[in-house]
Amino acid sequence: MWLAVLILLSTTNIIDCKAQHPLFESFEVPVFNPKPSSGLIRLEFDESGIFRNFPSFAVVNRYIKPPPFLIEYPGNGRMLVKTKYLTLSYAYQHNNSFTDDSLSIEFLHSNGTTSTWKPSMDPAEGNLRGTVRNLDNYYKAPDLDCRFETDPNQHCTLGLISRTGWTLIDDTFTPRLDHQTPSTQHSISLDPKRNLDARVWEDPHDSAIRAWVVVSRYWAYNEAEFLRVVQTYHQNRVPLDVLVVDMDWHKTFMLFLSVLKEMGIRVTVNLHPADGVMAHEDVYPEIARRLGYSNNVTIPFQSTNTTFMKEFFRVGYWKY
Repeated sequence: MWLAVLILLSTTNIIDCKAQHPLFESFEVPVFNPKPSSGLIRLEFDESGIFRNFPSFAVVNRYIKPPPFLIEYPGNGRMLVKTKYLTLSYAYQHNNSFTDDSLSIEFLHSNGTTSTWKPSMDPAEGNLRGTVRNLDNYYKAPDLDCRFETDPNQHCTLGLISRTGWTLIDDTFTPRLDHQTPSTQHSISLDPKRNLDARVWEDPHDSAIRAWVVVSRYWAYNEAEFLRVVQTYHQNRVPLDVLVVDMDWHKTFMLFLSVLKEMGIRVTVNLHPADGVMAHEDVYPEIARRLGYSNNVTIPFQSTNTTFMKEFFRVGYWKY
């Protein structure tokens, strides 16, 4: 039996956990420091003892400094991992995967109350809900309780805040990403016998709301309208970190991006590359030459092709 316990933030690069954290006979305890709370812990169980520390779609950056933590052995074959906000208790001599008898986590919240998580608990209970993929063909509000969403194409996900005081993120079968540039170019296959890779975290209610509020409006913004939105945030002293720009026409987009950069606003673009690179696009001649396409043939989008993705980013995006 093998166990990996990782206390971490929600961001990640590939990291050699064994080289940086305590290693035990049958489990390792890499400990990381999350913000806004150090109450996030990663649990990984694999009978073979082979642990994957590659980034995933859910957790992109894994390189995080550890917070202060203690490891104690109170007896009876148990170990305790303690940080400021949580105490994990695990029967490390247990022969099975995580069970209510072998594993529990007690969280200490900012208001002085505590809550306890055990593996059998339903993460949907008390969860304040997350997202579905889209609202196309919906004529009423979708049910965001993933237990009742029957369409797998909706990719229903739970939210990060729960009335229970803890949230579970099951990352067991989330696609992993390799470490090549660009790092999102293709996924790594997972062992079908994989047991568990999950994250349990203490809800830092107020700070979570401040840190991760998302405002969205379906509207064809032009540059002036976007800048007015940003100015409204600043005038009302509401923090604004990232602006998501959709695929609409921006006549002087380089100037627009420069102004946002001067204002300290990061920009990400909502692109739809699934149709590939078409002949009418400005970048087509150079990408076609680099990849060996001719006769104005549409270049298909190939997210698992390392060569394609490098040229796609190099020619299509990096200069911007």
